[in-house]
Amino acid sequence: MKPKGQRLHERPQQQWPRDADERVRQTVQTLRQRLGVKAPLHLHAAGEYFLVMEFPAGDVAAARAAALVLSTKLPRLWFVIDRLLVRNGRFVRRASGYRIELVQATNVRLPRLLRSAIRDLLEPTEPLPDDPPPPALARRRREAFFIAHPSRRTELKRHKRRTSTEANHAASSTGH
Repeated sequence: MKPKGQRLHERPQQQWPRDADERVRQTVQTLRQRLGVKAPLHLHAAGEYFLVMEFPAGDVAAARAAALVLSTKLPRLWFVIDRLLVRNGRFVRRASGYRIELVQATNVRLPRLLRSAIRDLLEPTEPLPDDPPPPALARRRREAFFIAHPSRRTELKRHKRRTSTEANHAASSTGH
């Protein structure tokens, strides 16, 4: 997909801040003490990632907590954890459909014990201009596009019908 607008002239690589190594080491050391996990840290590992932390399969919540804290310490960088992305203290995922559209993942939760352990490590962050929108806002933008074009109103009706039947089918297949 071709980038649009300001993104056309952006570099595709993330910029690793100069003081990031020290911030990451201090944060990871604090996280290890508070969460009680021994996830090895690999800074500037070979490959496409600046840092890699390896968590045991049972510590998914601790991995999410670590990604959340690191994303507030380095707000302009993207962190990847399974199918989720984390940036600026917000969890993000791909929206359903064929287009590559990112929306905030509003259903990602951390257990209460983890939240209380990392509460003071989270730095308050304001949304950045290029942060992905919450799902409701993305849906309103999409509907506004369809409504603004009279020939596309029928497409909007079809789209709503298709997504509601997909949601009903998914709920019935899981037994809810």
